[in-house]
Amino acid sequence: MRRITKKSADLFNEYAAYDYAKQCEIDGSEEKLKEALHYYSSAAALGHYAAALDTARCYQLGIGCDENSAGEAATIYYHQAFDDKVRSYESLGKLADFFAQGVRVPKNYVFAYALSNFAGAAGNDYASALRDYLETKMSPEQIGKAQDMTHEWNDLSQIKDHKFFPDWMREPPEYTLLQEEAKIKKLNEAERDAGIAKWILNLFEANKLSNKGNS
Repeated sequence: MRRITKKSADLFNEYAAYDYAKQCEIDGSEEKLKEALHYYSSAAALGHYAAALDTARCYQLGIGCDENSAGEAATIYYHQAFDDKVRSYESLGKLADFFAQGVRVPKNYVFAYALSNFAGAAGNDYASALRDYLETKMSPEQIGKAQDMTHEWNDLSQIKDHKFFPDWMREPPEYTLLQEEAKIKKLNEAERDAGIAKWILNLFEANKLSNKGNS
């Protein structure tokens, strides 16, 4: 079963790629963890939402990659949060955690609270839990400032260009480099399938003519 899934994954089938990545991560060996990250990235490049989050998780935790790759995770969360097709409040909550902990960005409880408060109000439990935790670390003045910031935002588009997001975070995630390769492979696959269908149709027509000649 794994061999078949890997073959499908190599043809840039996003569901097969995601399934195979999960299998590799369960395997747990260093080689398989690197493979897991590769196939999560492949599935993410094809628009698989869960694969994008798993790709970010791998970079954040150093699974299948260098332990100092958290910046790539932040980039993925940023784009998942503000992409018009995704608009992920879950990713916004994860992004808030980077500012809460000061991972690759200056620690900023006020901004982290504002982000998590906004995502929590949209129904994300992770963000709500982070906001509640931050309240125990902040002064009333800081909380009030963060709440005022949240109230200024009516939509994710108003948060996207905030000055606290560094330029490197706005760069496209690395997995987007696979998108062009995926498009080409999918096009070649479609052309191959069309060629096979045409060959079968021609064979069917030839058999019909042969049968007519023999009757």
